[in-house]
Amino acid sequence: MEIAPNAAYAVLLSVPFLVTLLALRAILFQPLLQYLKERDAATIGARKEASDLDHHAHDRMIQLERQLASAREQVATIRGEARARAIDKENAVLADARKRAEGRMNEALATIGSERAEAAALLAQTANELSDQIASQVLGRAV
Repeated sequence: MEIAPNAAYAVLLSVPFLVTLLALRAILFQPLLQYLKERDAATIGARKEASDLDHHAHDRMIQLERQLASAREQVATIRGEARARAIDKENAVLADARKRAEGRMNEALATIGSERAEAAALLAQTANELSDQIASQVLGRAV
């Protein structure tokens, strides 16, 4: 017994297979492929958006760093100007204080000089009076 292929039987068996294949394609494979494409597009879109946000953040960071550097330079300039004004004011105050101190010192030296002269004169007078008294007592008569 030889088995011969029957074309009608093969066609009849392949019809349910083809119907099942078309039904699975319409019900399962097409929505699955569409979902996978959408997911891939969403992933690529999210990566592109993340990359764009990263570039934007990097550009903004550079801009902020430039502004910060500029602000630091302005602060340094203002601080230097304020320091220079403070030093000038300090020098003026010190010069005025030195001038007043020198004036007081000169007054004090003049006062000390005049009081020294008065004390020297008084001391000389007192020494003369004491020497006269000592000589009078030693000699026993008024000198």
